[in-house]
Amino acid sequence: MRFLLALLLLGCPQQPTDDDDDATDAPAPDDDDSADDDDSADDDDTTADDDDDDTPDPCSEPPPVCGGICALHAPVCDPITGWECTAPGLEATEVSCDGFDNDCDGEVDEDGICPDCSFEPADFAGDLFAAWDIDFDFDCNTYFTSFVSGPDYTVVVPADPAEASTAYYGNANQNMGWGLVDPDPTNRRVVVTYSCSSTSGCQAQNGLTLLYTCEPSDPNCGCADETNCPGFLDEPFIPSTTEDNDLVINGYANFASPNGLAVGPRNSYFVGNFRASQCSDAATCAPCGPDEPTAWCSTSADNCCEAEARGRLVRFTLPDATGEATWRTEHVYEGETLVGLATGRDGSVLVGTDAGNVYRWDPVARTSALLATVGGAILSLTQERPTGDWYLEVQADPKIVRLSELGAPLALPPTVPPTPAGEAALQWGPDGRLWRLQGNPTGSSVLEAFEL
Repeated sequence: MRFLLALLLLGCPQQPTDDDDDATDAPAPDDDDSADDDDSADDDDTTADDDDDDTPDPCSEPPPVCGGICALHAPVCDPITGWECTAPGLEATEVSCDGFDNDCDGEVDEDGICPDCSFEPADFAGDLFAAWDIDFDFDCNTYFTSFVSGPDYTVVVPADPAEASTAYYGNANQNMGWGLVDPDPTNRRVVVTYSCSSTSGCQAQNGLTLLYTCEPSDPNCGCADETNCPGFLDEPFIPSTTEDNDLVINGYANFASPNGLAVGPRNSYFVGNFRASQCSDAATCAPCGPDEPTAWCSTSADNCCEAEARGRLVRFTLPDATGEATWRTEHVYEGETLVGLATGRDGSVLVGTDAGNVYRWDPVARTSALLATVGGAILSLTQERPTGDWYLEVQADPKIVRLSELGAPLALPPTVPPTPAGEAALQWGPDGRLWRLQGNPTGSSVLEAFEL
């Protein structure tokens, strides 16, 4: 009986122990031949045979087209959740009221995160003497920067019309020119160019200056050691050379470098026609030009001298806690004077020149592309944030030009006159209108607002 049972056992084939249900001869416990990066037996974290696991790889799908501040950055793929749009400062839900699409969903400052701003040109009638540039923050405050040889100043007009405006002065007779407000709600810093010509008799060096509105008694105030606090720094935080140019705006011609300002998401600042004055040709100088994409110069060391200020698009940082600021030349537009600068809602920089060219600088890919060419020098440009459309102030007829976000010519809204008087700075406002300031360095300037 035992002999017969042994014969029966020998005669019956043994059952496979490797769950070989895909008809291969491989001896591995899991012998599926799927293109799986994981060579273990248990690819899907189960205890069952997973030869027939057909879960798709999410990274094999085409990557998404990212918008907002993510538009310039390549998407990344998580092997579990798939493709994601990303960028420095990405917000899962939009919380920063700053004019940028920080959650990359195609909408700017949505869901009521910004206050409702409402003001009229007449509200600023008492604040327009010598006003040359206009900017807003997203708390509905307005900033007018003067262009006079002493006393230079910026007027801050509060959102509440019942509150008084405040004029913050520079330390000397000095031509200013361009001013902007950091849109970051945690900062609201004001940067202004000192752009005085060599024959204007100004008493401070050209360059970039910074407004401090805090009191010197505040230990966190950056101007605690300044003689003109609250106000602008005694000296530019990055001094520049003084190189006269041929700019004539509203008949006023005492312009010198630097020209134009722009600020992008997460405190990325740009200036045009800038050449730092502290430079050296010594072998130990620090190069920080377009050929050194990761190099930055600083105010604590000499940079290598560059040929000239004209045509240089420079990126810079504000002074840190030690007072040090940094900069680098991003791109050189040879033979052209940069005038109008602005950042787009995706973080790109639009550059307008005296030759009528509009370039789009991509600060991530570090590439420049010609977006459009118009009939005259581009004095100013600004973006309507919800639509992405650009509005340009041009020294030609028509004076106001509208472009799509990608540079296609568009008709002006019937509310915007194509050839208004004078020459002006344009600024899209947090009230959703296009503001136009016709500067006058010696009298009252003209301010208009157009519905879009």
